Amino acid sequence: MRFVITLSLCSVLLGCEGDKVDAMAKIRWQIDYSDPSDDARVPDLRNCDNQPTPAVVPLYRAIANVHLVIVDPEGQVPGIDNDFPCAQGYGGKFVPIMGLAKQVFALTLEAETADGTVLYRYTNKSYDVTAFREDTFVLTPTTGEVVFYPEFDGSSECPTDVVAIDYTMYRYDTDLETTPTVTGILDPACTGGFTNEVLVREVPVIQDDPRRTYNSFKLVLEAKSASGATLHCGINESRVVHPGVQRLGGDETLLAGTCPPAEWTCSGGYDRGDGCHCECGAPDPDCALINQKLIGCGTSHECTTCNVSGQCAACIPDCDGRVCGDDGCHGSCGTCAGTCNADGSCVGTVCGPNSHPNTVGDVCVCDLGYSQGNTECEWVSPGVTGVDRAKLLNDLNQSEAEQVCSWFGGLFDGTYACDATCGDSIELTEDVCDGMLTFLPCQVALFEDCYLSQQGEGCPAVTTQECEDFFECAGT
Repeated sequence: MRFVITLSLCSVLLGCEGDKVDAMAKIRWQIDYSDPSDDARVPDLRNCDNQPTPAVVPLYRAIANVHLVIVDPEGQVPGIDNDFPCAQGYGGKFVPIMGLAKQVFALTLEAETADGTVLYRYTNKSYDVTAFREDTFVLTPTTGEVVFYPEFDGSSECPTDVVAIDYTMYRYDTDLETTPTVTGILDPACTGGFTNEVLVREVPVIQDDPRRTYNSFKLVLEAKSASGATLHCGINESRVVHPGVQRLGGDETLLAGTCPPAEWTCSGGYDRGDGCHCECGAPDPDCALINQKLIGCGTSHECTTCNVSGQCAACIPDCDGRVCGDDGCHGSCGTCAGTCNADGSCVGTVCGPNSHPNTVGDVCVCDLGYSQGNTECEWVSPGVTGVDRAKLLNDLNQSEAEQVCSWFGGLFDGTYACDATCGDSIELTEDVCDGMLTFLPCQVALFEDCYLSQQGEGCPAVTTQECEDFFECAGT
């Protein structure tokens, strides 16, 4: 928005025809809501009611007063600090300025709402009143607008359990401000099963440079249930707001899950079920889920976990009182051919040494590196030759894959699929390759001393007897 103010200055000594002898200036103003940084802008001149032509709904807030401040840059002589009703200096009306010394001043005009919110401003750091002058000043907008439709996983259809959407904007200058600049609620969030439009006005923008072409904000959206729980979250790290006239910048997507706390430093992944994100400034709720890959703790063979503070730490297996299930360190406390009850004990047939149950739990199969002898599982050599030790399983050719699967005591089915998903493109099924321990996502590789290992974020090495440190770390 833009106000134009006209100043008329009369010399105290000479006076001005039609003005008081002591009048130094006469001013008036105009309001223009167009973007001053846009060279192709079309003026959006407004009256003190601050409405465009034609008017739109909802209405803009009216301008109640224009605050005039005239100060001596050196701080030596008195200036002016006064409010004038908007209509007093609008159109053909002038506001006389009196009692100033003949010198250069810094002048600021601010158009305010009834509660003192500044919507337009004009500044002149070198306003010369050594001689009488009459001026009209254009006040430009100190705020902008944000308009968008929320979308859920890319759809404008609204989930039935969402009743409202909270929105919060944090402004960037050189760094992200942690105090919200704008907050609000879209309530109701939806009508007829589809999301409603979000319209946010009076978003404060930086006006230190009239040629500034950007004001960047972090926009956070939280879809709420009737009980106030956050069901979906959307974050735009750089929502640009221009001064004045509305600029459409695209709709905003929300995904299932809660929003990260303010101390979260990673770009995404919080409470998304896409892995345990560590070293992100705050704990990730995903770390409490099973079969989550560990992200942010490096890719070395060292056994690590994400502790309750959200930091990478040494993984210490904890199998007290448990016979089967997770050891608390992405490993296994044991297996059973039957049912593992709530106490962590096996109900049914318990497998013998160097063996474990199959997927169904009714048959014992030999562990990795062992094969069925006359009465029990016996150690065997890998029997895998000519396979690149750093090659991923889904990069193996048919012959190589058959060797690897054969070593497990399983079969190669032509799709490198051996029970449980190992990444987006690798499937290992226990039905085909019995004995393969499963972690997500996994990189399968061959090692000279460790014969076969699974490695990757969240995937500790699973090895043979030659790697006892890996065995201990994996809890096997």
